[in-house]
Amino acid sequence: MKNIVFYVFIFVLMASCSTSDIERCVVSGMIYDNNNEGISGVQVCIDGKNIAETDVYGHFILDGSMIDNEITLVFHKKGYEEKSVAVSSISPSSLIYVKLRSYEEIMNSVLCLLESDEFLKSQEAISDLMNTDYDHNYLHYLQALLFYKMNDNDHCLSELEKIEVDESSRNWVLSLQSKCGERIN
Repeated sequence: MKNIVFYVFIFVLMASCSTSDIERCVVSGMIYDNNNEGISGVQVCIDGKNIAETDVYGHFILDGSMIDNEITLVFHKKGYEEKSVAVSSISPSSLIYVKLRSYEEIMNSVLCLLESDEFLKSQEAISDLMNTDYDHNYLHYLQALLFYKMNDNDHCLSELEKIEVDESSRNWVLSLQSKCGERIN
């Protein structure tokens, strides 16, 4: 029901716009997750400036006068990947749907890739996450685990040294250090 109300609102709003009066038109859309559920609180940015935020259902609406002929919208929320969408022209019916993956989903896919020995894809996914605000200790651990699975024990140990060991990470770091050390000796 919530989506029906949103789309009726958008339809009525767009029907009131003419192509010669695009400034008054809107660009709208929905940001959703892997379960096709809307994500609330996603920042919508143009040129690093926050211009909107998604509502509790993941919907956003932008005033067409804020948008030039060609722009890139950037969608960001802590704990989720950042996505950019190029919008080249505005029409009264500009609807944008963007799927964001949570870091947890991405990490699970990295672990699956590691389990299936897909090392190159694992490395690419870990590298992509290094440019985010995700926990770098865990990313260094995954990088070390990748090196371990590739039988590169020196790089494994080197990557483990980058981890700031605390109570939550101590056991898994020591376990992997032990396994790498056994191979070297």
